[in-house]
Amino acid sequence: MGLVEDFASIGFCGSCLIVPLIIMILAITLFKPEVGVFYLKNVPQDKKRLYGAIIYTLLILVVLLIFSISMSITSDINNSIIINFLVSCIMASFFYFPVIGAYIAYRIIKGPSIEVMVASAASAGSPTINKLRYSPLKLVDHLTSQNINTRNQAAYLIKEQNEPVIGLILQVCNQKYNSYVRYLSNQPHAYNIYDNDILTGKIFETVTNSQSIPYLRNHRQRWIEALEGARLYLIVSSESRQTGLLELIRILANQNSIYFQIQGQYIVKLCGNEMVEPLLNHMKSPLPEVRLWAIILISVLEDVRSWEPIRNALNDESPMVRNAAADAMRQLKIPMDIGTKQVIKEIVKIPCKYCGTYIENTCTTCPSCGAPLGK
Repeated sequence: MGLVEDFASIGFCGSCLIVPLIIMILAITLFKPEVGVFYLKNVPQDKKRLYGAIIYTLLILVVLLIFSISMSITSDINNSIIINFLVSCIMASFFYFPVIGAYIAYRIIKGPSIEVMVASAASAGSPTINKLRYSPLKLVDHLTSQNINTRNQAAYLIKEQNEPVIGLILQVCNQKYNSYVRYLSNQPHAYNIYDNDILTGKIFETVTNSQSIPYLRNHRQRWIEALEGARLYLIVSSESRQTGLLELIRILANQNSIYFQIQGQYIVKLCGNEMVEPLLNHMKSPLPEVRLWAIILISVLEDVRSWEPIRNALNDESPMVRNAAADAMRQLKIPMDIGTKQVIKEIVKIPCKYCGTYIENTCTTCPSCGAPLGK
């Protein structure tokens, strides 16, 4: 039997059946390690790809070795196990190396992975990050991604690199928000920042076309994940919540974009009442634009702690701050007499002993029968 037949008989058994299937799983592992090695529950996310590649490469070699031994025993070809094994490896390499090459090319085009080690420092309790720097676009891409571990890691890495990226974050949030509300464009619902339906997904109840609901849920989830990344930026990447909010306020003031304003309000709304105190501090800023945007942002939280400061802002020296305070009071229905107390006097009534009519105990005569009220 010639060399071509030898290659065909050995390669068919060792490469064309089981090995391509394993290589296919290896490819899935390289690009989606959470799928390819789903059984590695306790392995850190950044290690799964490496462990998966080692596991499946060794499995390929074991399968090839088994087939090589089998061919040496059962085949009429007088080749040693080593020769059969080498021939099988050469045949398998036609599948193996293109997969590895495709992944390397993908990593070169996309750039280095941002899956960094995030471990708690024993002394300070802060995560330790490697010193490799990433571009702001890549940082924001990972900060607003669907993977919660990637978002957390990116938030700490941004803090390590001290990258001011809130403007890019607002752009991503706005893009995903537009994709979400595009499916709601034919609905009669008014997109009011003070209405939680669009944020919680309760707005789906108003959708008449049931076929669009899966798309709505998907795009809403992507938008919420981007907002969660923005929340991490404010509470993790920034020096403090107050510092992060100040950066957000400056972007909103400089851009003067209604789209940025909407996303900024939704970010604060998602953060919740933990932003009330920092925003109250910004309402005392000497800069009128900071006071203005602090009012706009704090009003969406609808917290009673903001009522009196908003009411006091009606007397602010800046007209735009006074207008913002008036709008917030109308929207939140803040009463003007928030500092006054209403005293209700209790009135005691007793029955007249002549006609039985109940009269106030301060009366001297019954208004019904005119009889004197005995005391």
